Order: sequence, then C-alpha cells, then structure tokens
Amino acid sequence: MISKQNIFKNKYLFIIFSLLISVLIRIPFLPENIGFNNDAELYSENIEKEYFSGTYDVQAPGYISYIYLGRIINSFLENPVRTQHFINIILILFITLLFFNLLESLDFKKYEAFIFTIIFSFNNIMFIGSLTGGNRLFLVLCSIILILISLKIIN
Repeated sequence: MISKQNIFKNKYLFIIFSLLISVLIRIPFLPENIGFNNDAELYSENIEKEYFSGTYDVQAPGYISYIYLGRIINSFLENPVRTQHFINIILILFITLLFFNLLESLDFKKYEAFIFTIIFSFNNIMFIGSLTGGNRLFLVLCSIILILISLKIIN
C-alpha cells in the first residue's frame, strides 16, 4: 500500500498528472474549422503543397521547418488541421515537462511545481496558442530551455 507521504514525494506522479491535465483540458476545444486564425490557414495550405516547391506564404526559417514537420506527420494523418493539433499537443507535453523541471530546479517543492505548472497551462499563450499556434509554443519551449541553461551557467 502506498502512503500519502510517498505520493507527494514521487516526482514522476506529479509530472504524469501535469502532462495529463495540460493535454486533456485542450482536447475538447480543438476546432475543426481554423478559419479564425490566418496563420493556421497558411500552415494548412503550405503543409499540403509539394515538397521543395519553394513557394511558401510564411516567414523563414522556423515556419518552414514547422511546415516540413507538418508534411511528414500529415502523410500519416492526411488532415492538415489535425496535423497542426498533433504537433501542438506534442509541444504542450514538452513545455509542461520543461516548466515543471524548471520550477523544481528553482527549489520549488514537487506539489508547488505541479500547481504552478497547471496554472501555467491555463495561460493565454499556452491555451489559445495550443489550438493552432505550434510555432508560438515552440518559442515558449525555447524560452524555457534558455532559462534552464542560464540557471546552470549562473550556478
């Protein structure tokens, strides 16, 4: 039998719950129609274009790498909107994991890191961006990595 004290000391349990909550709160809100977001429509169009066509309606270089990743995934999912949602959910998982670890490296207790990670998941950039804005989420991910690296350099 697992005691309550052991549950609150188990880092992986907090991480799993953080990941589940961060993803599950988004799934009911994933739209099939992404017409409200101009970038998402451009991504969808570009994801469906021929490889190496050189005709992109987006800015280089990050957008193009996002589009090629989308093309690879879209070859399996065959739906550019679902492809964008899939990429964004994967990014949400990474961001949640890194944010939890960032808080823990700042000496937050595991349950505090869990609570603040969930609060961070409800942030507008994370929540609205997770509907269609994978590139913005990637910038959040890179910012978190930069913060972690900076902390290691300082210490």
